Amino acid sequence: MKLRYLVEKDYVQLLEDELLSLRMPEILKSQRNICAVVDARGDFKGLVYVEEIFSEMMKNPDKELLTAHHLVHTALKLVNINDDLKSVLGKMEEDRVWVLPVVDSDNNFKGFVSKTSIFNKYRALLMRQADYMS
Repeated sequence: MKLRYLVEKDYVQLLEDELLSLRMPEILKSQRNICAVVDARGDFKGLVYVEEIFSEMMKNPDKELLTAHHLVHTALKLVNINDDLKSVLGKMEEDRVWVLPVVDSDNNFKGFVSKTSIFNKYRALLMRQADYMS
């Protein structure tokens, strides 16, 4: 299995200096609990937890001026699009995370990879292989 086929791209991407208030409709519609933060070139800068966005929007009197830069967290680990799945799963186990950001060799954000997507693909491959053997 190649990592490039497991990258999930349906996460909201926020520019680091973008006003969060302008992106709230998209963030509210998202099924994900994290957003990627990128710069104008698409370089990955970190991630923002949706719960923190909601919390800050509720309590911050200057919520209209709040940007992703104010809430960004550095990712514990990054995964390169060319990494093998064994090393990806190793990084996930090491940091006890289920989702890691994926970048290319130029640090451009490509999406996220999750244990769930890896295990679902692996299960599908095993089921297909079992069908061939019966």
